[in-house]
Amino acid sequence: MPSPLIMKVYISPLGDDVTYAGKVFEESLRQYGDITTELVIGEPDRPAGDGRFYAARIVVIVLRSRYHVGEVRESIDSLSTGHLEYRAARQQGIPVVVLIQRELFEAWASFQAGQRVTLPASERGLFPFLTEITGYDQQLGGRNPWIGQFGSIYDLRRVVDSVLAAFDDFAIEGEEPEFEVSVRAGERFEKTWFVRNTGLCHWTERELRLLPGMAAKLGEHTMTRRRVPPARPGEVVPITVRFTAPNRRGRFTLLWGLYSRSGERYVPSQRPLSCVISVL
Repeated sequence: MPSPLIMKVYISPLGDDVTYAGKVFEESLRQYGDITTELVIGEPDRPAGDGRFYAARIVVIVLRSRYHVGEVRESIDSLSTGHLEYRAARQQGIPVVVLIQRELFEAWASFQAGQRVTLPASERGLFPFLTEITGYDQQLGGRNPWIGQFGSIYDLRRVVDSVLAAFDDFAIEGEEPEFEVSVRAGERFEKTWFVRNTGLCHWTERELRLLPGMAAKLGEHTMTRRRVPPARPGEVVPITVRFTAPNRRGRFTLLWGLYSRSGERYVPSQRPLSCVISVL
């Protein structure tokens, strides 16, 4: 049986909606079975200011037009609490669920298209933040998949249900993802990672694949992809890869990610599995 999941959810302190947003997440997560939700409400004067933030499995930011966060300027000191926490979470590879009021999102879209908007200038200070949230993310290798729009605060449950249905994550059990081995040139060996499904999706038809650009470092018989066993949320599965060391001396780092059979990478924000080969 898979172990019960503990989902630590950090709610960014952006107004008086945070308690209600926390309750919505608790209710939505209950439908996935044996999951314990630990809520942490941030402090406005300490964005990402303690270990509770960095221990979170999900960071939640709710953006509404009435927050009046002011202009977002170049100085890091002038960024809003939510903006600082968004960047901190992205740097740490923590998934960020962003819930945006539809009125605000539509005003931003109109502004991007060169149209006039009716929001006060102080609220238009959110627009650079929205541009960053919705744009291409180099670390993710695409756009943030966990963005939802809501009409009113009481519409959050429907939006949260939809966003969480696509929430995917994993963790390495018992060790750091990095593995280093010293071998002779051309030597064959195996490595097994024990990977826990810490998301909310049932894993089916997944593969562990070598990341682009890694193949040139491989020995001739190293596997470039490996089927991942099916896994329910909370379940741990072994993934074994057979390696052949390169036929030249040096230190080589190989990186692996989880993919669908069609080639879509899952959880690109997550640190890849790695194997460091020191060829003697």
